[in-house]
Amino acid sequence: MFAKSSHKKYLVMKEGKVTSKELKKIVLIIVGIMSICMPFFTLGIIVKVFNYDFNNPLEHFWVFLVTSIIPLITIIIGIIFRKEKGIVDIIVGSIVMVLLLLPGLSWLAGGDRTVEYEKIYEYKDILDIELPSEGKTLYNEYDGDYYTEAKGIKVIDVYYEGEYSDEILNNIKKNDKYIESNKIDAKLIQYLPVLQRIDDKGALLPDDDSVRNYLCYYMIYNKTNDLYNEEVKKKGEYEMYVVRYDHKTDHLSISNYIYVIE
Repeated sequence: MFAKSSHKKYLVMKEGKVTSKELKKIVLIIVGIMSICMPFFTLGIIVKVFNYDFNNPLEHFWVFLVTSIIPLITIIIGIIFRKEKGIVDIIVGSIVMVLLLLPGLSWLAGGDRTVEYEKIYEYKDILDIELPSEGKTLYNEYDGDYYTEAKGIKVIDVYYEGEYSDEILNNIKKNDKYIESNKIDAKLIQYLPVLQRIDDKGALLPDDDSVRNYLCYYMIYNKTNDLYNEEVKKKGEYEMYVVRYDHKTDHLSISNYIYVIE
């Protein structure tokens, strides 16, 4: 009789019954996998849902802080079930949490480049066009640029929508200082910083032909000599402004830097 009872208990377990210990192991595996997947899931949210912006990459990095809750839960569960090899989940959760917190904290530290739209009016004389009344404005500064002999680059980016994008495009077309990319001289392409060699997908335009084939508008201003769209030949340091308008992304970009010829 005892043998039959034991046999029935074994059969019940075989048919789908799970012990408490096995359940804990399953939970540990599930939360561990979820934790490992979180960085990729988070990047997916930023790219697909928030349309990742190459020019303002940290704008939505707060999502990393929100999703760091998952590895935190993993750590807590690992501590609770540490006798059932929960130590693995504690280690995995801790590593993933650090990976999520680093970009999240960079957002808290002021990584977002957004500034007031009024800043664009500081460049009004350079642009020499009527500006729309609204736009999303970003600003940043860089030490240098590997595509040009430039140093101390200041970049302002403005994104327009709807009637405002049509307005600025029409104003640019009316101004002879702006050159269509397919007509730009090769001697002028050397002044374009890397951030003004990017297509609407965020891919780099690596050579002169790719720059010309991607349709947009450029204006290159040598403030030192007060010259538009002309090559600099003499040795020295020149303050340059490079303006680009990409009507595929409704993006106006202005780079201000010192160009050095030695």
